[in-house]
Amino acid sequence: MKDQEKIIMFKEYMKQNGFDENRIDFNVKVVTTFKNNILDHFDETLDNFDSFTFDEFTDKVNLIDDEFGGREKIPLILNAMLDLTEFLKEYKFIKGGKIAYYKRMFTDVNYYLQKYDMLKGKKSEAKELIKNYLNSDFVKKVIKFIENVYISDFRTMKLIEHFLNDVPIGVSYDNTSINLVKDFLLRIELLEIKNSSIGVTKFGRIVSRLEPEERYAIILSNIFNFEKWVEGEKFFNIRNLFYIIYSIFSFKEEIFLNTNEEDNFFILSKDEFRLNYILRDDLCKLYFETFFVGLGLFEVAAPNSIKKISITNTGKNIFKIVTTDLNITIKNKIEYITSLIKNKKLDEAENEIKNFLLIYGEYPIIWDLWGQIAILNGNYLKAYEFFKHAYETANKKSKLIKSVIYHLVICCKRLKKEEETKIYEAKLAELK
Repeated sequence: MKDQEKIIMFKEYMKQNGFDENRIDFNVKVVTTFKNNILDHFDETLDNFDSFTFDEFTDKVNLIDDEFGGREKIPLILNAMLDLTEFLKEYKFIKGGKIAYYKRMFTDVNYYLQKYDMLKGKKSEAKELIKNYLNSDFVKKVIKFIENVYISDFRTMKLIEHFLNDVPIGVSYDNTSINLVKDFLLRIELLEIKNSSIGVTKFGRIVSRLEPEERYAIILSNIFNFEKWVEGEKFFNIRNLFYIIYSIFSFKEEIFLNTNEEDNFFILSKDEFRLNYILRDDLCKLYFETFFVGLGLFEVAAPNSIKKISITNTGKNIFKIVTTDLNITIKNKIEYITSLIKNKKLDEAENEIKNFLLIYGEYPIIWDLWGQIAILNGNYLKAYEFFKHAYETANKKSKLIKSVIYHLVICCKRLKKEEETKIYEAKLAELK
């Protein structure tokens, strides 16, 4: 169902629940404005967005001023989103984890009020901004993790130091890296353009005088908040890069990028293929080398002419912080794909599955869902291959395994695989 249809249903829901007319009109305006200005741009939906996306909406203080009347309406905007959450919950557009995620987001009134004040300049003095950074959980944890690391050796930190201290940049840096870092520093307001020349802001000057660990932590906090500084046309590739990196190196220490690739469906979820795929993009490769390798999170080597990418100890510790929301994102994606299948939007679900496997990697439940689509399309051989792969990769004690075996029995009967039918029927009987 399209978001515009959900908004119409939301309006009817509010009427049926006795909302007054002013509240209904305001809530519809909030949700419609959010959809038109943010969700459509990021190709997301009312039942499948995250805090980064909503932050993008609340960052638009001029929009809030012009459309809603400014700061005093922020609590009402959040209430409108809470009303939307109740509607989405009642009509089963969202479930468990997503409901809790939305409610946490929309009840944090102080966060959005403080952000509005900072963006409007009421509390945007550089010292106040530094204080907010240094008091954040992310920065505190990073400082603790890197207290014995020599930050100034990291190539990109050296480049940032050149910018913040007005030191000429040596020839050892190529123009693409220089321009990328410069653009990043401009967007996070450590640098500014005045009279056609680039200079350091007051905020940038204060950051340059901090301890190296504090400076590094503030830089990293902005790097990982890529929604804040990556341009719209580059956003999707960079988001995929970050998620692929997170999903692989939260569990592995190194990857060898071998170019000899298989030619089958299952290659989509292989870590080596996924990393190689995203790094073929020149822009993603530049971001990776500049911000992941250049900030000491990864090392790249080429023993035996095969490129090896390894996460460093610093990277491991940082990833303990930045991947905390990854499981929530994955769960929401799985719920979304499941809802598409239930609503018989099979082509859309299949595209979502391919993207999921490429970005998040091996998940047996996704192969099971793809097998269900194949059954609905009457392709039992393809379904059998998906269910067989799901069975081989799934935890045999998981809840999923019963569903996979049940589907395998169906496929084996249709394909007249008599011996396998008996084997899977026996396994299914053991689980009852």
